[in-house]
Amino acid sequence: MKITKLLLSLLLMTFLACSGGSKNQNQTSNEEIKKVDSPEVLAVKNYLKTTKKLETIPLSYGDFNKVFETDVFEATIQQEFPKPDGVARIPISSAIFLRMNNKIFPFPYLDSLMASKEIIASIKEGLTLKTNEDAITIYEALNVLDPDGARENLGYINENETWFFIRNENDFSEEHSGYMFSTSSNGSIASILPHTVKNMDTGKVVVPDINFRRETGHKLSLSDSEIEFVRNYIETNSTASFGVDTLATPKLNELNANLYTYSIVYTVEQNGFSGSHSHSGMFVIEFNGTMQHIDSNKEVPCSKLFKQIANAQITLSTNDDAQQFECLLDEINPAKSEEIKSFYKEGKAWHFVRDTFFDDKSGYVVEIDTNGKIAAISYKLKLKK
Repeated sequence: MKITKLLLSLLLMTFLACSGGSKNQNQTSNEEIKKVDSPEVLAVKNYLKTTKKLETIPLSYGDFNKVFETDVFEATIQQEFPKPDGVARIPISSAIFLRMNNKIFPFPYLDSLMASKEIIASIKEGLTLKTNEDAITIYEALNVLDPDGARENLGYINENETWFFIRNENDFSEEHSGYMFSTSSNGSIASILPHTVKNMDTGKVVVPDINFRRETGHKLSLSDSEIEFVRNYIETNSTASFGVDTLATPKLNELNANLYTYSIVYTVEQNGFSGSHSHSGMFVIEFNGTMQHIDSNKEVPCSKLFKQIANAQITLSTNDDAQQFECLLDEINPAKSEEIKSFYKEGKAWHFVRDTFFDDKSGYVVEIDTNGKIAAISYKLKLKK
């Protein structure tokens, strides 16, 4: 009897232990498990963060200064990557800024600037809006501030001491949007508001006979504290999320190099305005801790870092060497089809066919020196036959 009771006790304890263990396992399975980045992926993300730069573009010059007495500029945080033919730029987030009396006022977008008391306060003393000549002066000032709207040259309407300056038209919704200027009896500007009109009578529109050209090269001087304020405002109101994946490239890994593909999602939230945009299908190549951004996998073999890797470790003297290099290209930028893929040597250069361009073959030209070491790599739409 004692043995039976002991066995029952042991069975009950085992059941409770298993039940408790099962419950804990279920709790664990139901919990959200956060993905932890590998050191390599984390290193890529940290590299991408270092590529962020701040660019400012003045929007107050020329005709703008005939109406407003203030500095207005757009500031953009963007990623910048060096390229053989210049610099690649990927915008992250931007905002509009007005500087008045040594103070900077931020605005998430142009409409919020135009509706502000600061832009009204910046209007030149004595300026009036009473005649078509006055309207053209303001129209030209808006063109400097909003060059995208200037390209369409949509004109303006005057009705009952209000002037509607049209900056955009939507043919689908039959809407015209722009800025409504209200004036007092003496013609001084009392308010400016973003405005949209549906099914507008275009017969009343006055279209000035002007040709606008956006000017470049204007400089804006900002102090270190002003730059810090601008940068902090944009970064506080936007977030960047990087997604990084390691590509399976065993041939490249044999050369102590790695290839990653990444995407970025930018989310902006400013004063009730929210939006997001993304970039994907970009690459980072890594070699001995050095990284380089590359726009597409086709450009990877032509990158500075890949050429450095290839020159140090690859020799192209024989067909076997070329076949191994072709396998490396297959990992990075697969050929359009197995049928089109081939390679041949002409002079001091190997040609690796990867695609077609109309009736021509396209691919990489790999120039070598007298020792078979790689001197240069380029992609040609038309390879020599």
